[in-house]
Amino acid sequence: MGTWITDSGTLSAIGSLGAVFIAVFALYLSNRGESAKRLREQREELRGVLERLIGLREEQAELIKEREESVRAAASVWQHTKRSIYLDAAESLALQLLPHLTAAELSVIALENWYDSDWAEARAWYERAAERSELTSPTKRAEILRALASTYYIRDGTLLDPATGAEIYARCVAALDGRTDNFSLYTRARCYQNWAYSELSVQNLEPASELHRRAWEEWQRIPSSQAVAWIAEVRNLAFNYAHLGSSWFNASDRERGRQVYGEARAITEALGSKYGSTGDYTIDARALVLQWWGQSEVTAGDPERGRQLLDEAKDTFATLSDEFVWRGFRLSELEQARARATPPPAEAPAGDPRRVAGAEDVTPVR
Repeated sequence: MGTWITDSGTLSAIGSLGAVFIAVFALYLSNRGESAKRLREQREELRGVLERLIGLREEQAELIKEREESVRAAASVWQHTKRSIYLDAAESLALQLLPHLTAAELSVIALENWYDSDWAEARAWYERAAERSELTSPTKRAEILRALASTYYIRDGTLLDPATGAEIYARCVAALDGRTDNFSLYTRARCYQNWAYSELSVQNLEPASELHRRAWEEWQRIPSSQAVAWIAEVRNLAFNYAHLGSSWFNASDRERGRQVYGEARAITEALGSKYGSTGDYTIDARALVLQWWGQSEVTAGDPERGRQLLDEAKDTFATLSDEFVWRGFRLSELEQARARATPPPAEAPAGDPRRVAGAEDVTPVR
């Protein structure tokens, strides 16, 4: 017994099996190494494509400043073509790498689909990002949930579902419970702000009004020295308030409309008094709120109040610098609004050269 262990044939067989095992294990390690290498290469390739997509978006933002319309139009077409190519490549790579992607990477693809108005695809990628967001920071999770919630307010086929959207917005706010640092306050303000705008888009005016107020309360909790870095978002809040005021007017509730327009105006004034922002974009925001309010008054049957507001808007627009790209357009649009608010002259009196000889009535010359 036991002599088989020392048998040369047995030892040779054991050695052969060992060699096979070692070879198989070495092959496994080699394949694993190759797989890891391919994964790294694909991840790097995807990151490069995503960075290029973000770069194209930045180039598009600069292109808007181009004054020559024909140049803007041609360049925009090329930009869109390049974005489509890179987005297709990003999606193809991402689908191969789904288990390994971060919430941030998934949300970039979602956002690019949003910009392309491919709402269903944007929602699908935001849902993937939301699932992965449990592994990221509360503020990043809130940002992803905010974007996902907004897709449920889109009036496109079966996408519209405000009840589900409101539930996801509530999760967005809840993700930041108890956090009082400035960036969390900013993120929470934007959650309320976007939620308010979404409710406004489906004409839920009461919740939109309450959510706008909550957004403004959050903004005011941020020290002005810090909030000035996000001043564009505060301007957007003023615009959203103004759109809400217009909606209350359209709903035949002038008093609520005036109240909300007044709040929008107060925010534009706070841009200067609280945040020290006095440049062209702040002037533009202040004038636009006055113009929209004036137009609402005129449409609602109070042309005198409307003209006063439009005159204020004109005086404010006039302080824009000549370098402001929208200056000419704003003044032209305002003059059209003022013309619509100006009543025709009284009937020409007898003897007036505009009166047609022998006629009892004349059409006033405008």
